Amino acid sequence: MTTDPEWNALADAWRDEPETTETFDLPRMRRRLKTRALIARLKAAADIILCLMVGGIAISAMARGTPTGVVMGLGGLAFVLFGMTVALWVARAPWETRAETVDAALRSEIIQTRSAIRRARSGYYLAAGAIAFITLTIFVLRADLNAVDDGDAKFSVMLSLSVVVASLAWGIWTDRRHSQKLARLEKMLAELETSENEED
Repeated sequence: MTTDPEWNALADAWRDEPETTETFDLPRMRRRLKTRALIARLKAAADIILCLMVGGIAISAMARGTPTGVVMGLGGLAFVLFGMTVALWVARAPWETRAETVDAALRSEIIQTRSAIRRARSGYYLAAGAIAFITLTIFVLRADLNAVDDGDAKFSVMLSLSVVVASLAWGIWTDRRHSQKLARLEKMLAELETSENEED
C-alpha cells in the first residue's frame, strides 16, 4: 500500500476503524484538491497566454516582409498552433475536487494525478515541436550562425536547446513521480473495493 501516511489514514477511514478515522481530515483534503484544481487552471491559462504572445511575435516577424522574417514567422505560427493544441488537450482534463466521502476523495486524487501525468507528457510533444522550430531557425539563419562575430545568434540557439533539454528532463521526472503515485493510489482503490465487496 502507499507509504503516504495521509492516504493510509484514508484507507483506515474507509474501513471505518474508529481509532484511525479521526486522523483523516476530509475538509482538509477537499481544500487540497480545490487548490490543485485552481493551480491546474492557472497553468492552463498561462500556457494559452504564452502561445498567444509567441503568436504575436511570429506575426510581427512576418509583417517585416523580409524572406527570413516570413519563414521564421510561418514557422513560429506553426509551432504556436501546435503548442495551443497541446495546451487545450491538457486543459480539457477534469479537475476533480469531490471529497464528501473518503472514497470520493481517493477517486478525485486519482483523477487529478492522471491530469498531472497528462501535463507532464505534453512536454514531450512540445519539446519535439521546439526542436523542429530550432532546427528551422538554424537552417534559415545558418549564414549568421557561421559568422565568426555573431556570438549572440549562437548563444540564443544554445540557450534554447538547453531550455528544451531541461524542460524535457523535468517532464520525465514529473511523469515518473506521478505515475508511481498513480499506481499506488489505484492499487489502494482496488484493495479497498475488494475488501468492501468481501464484507458485503
